[in-house]
Amino acid sequence: MYFSRIRIRPKIFKNTQLEQVLSDSSYNMHRLLWDLFSDEKQRNFLYREEIAREQFGTQAGVRGEPIYYAVSSTIPSSENPFFQVDVKEYQPKLRKGDRLSFELRANPVVTEKVDRKSTKTLSTEGRR
Repeated sequence: MYFSRIRIRPKIFKNTQLEQVLSDSSYNMHRLLWDLFSDEKQRNFLYREEIAREQFGTQAGVRGEPIYYAVSSTIPSSENPFFQVDVKEYQPKLRKGDRLSFELRANPVVTEKVDRKSTKTLSTEGRR
């Protein structure tokens, strides 16, 4: 397994409309992150979004841009022009009785029956 820190390259984030595109829908970022694992047919990673300033403080060049942490069974591509990807091997040594905690952020969906033959799944993201 691998643990990765994924940041949008600062020049791209600053000099393009990427920030606006990503703020419109978290699914847009999810699709970009999938590109880092494009050789995989099934999703083999979990990720969490944080804010760089909260992670690194007020270091030079750190603003409020998103930063992503991913755990995956394959190494993400470092060839993607949008992202700076730092990867290290991740082999947790868990033993019986270990206590773990985690935070979960999920995107809820609503499934509505359209007719007898199909269903329609709608993301509630952006709904108010």
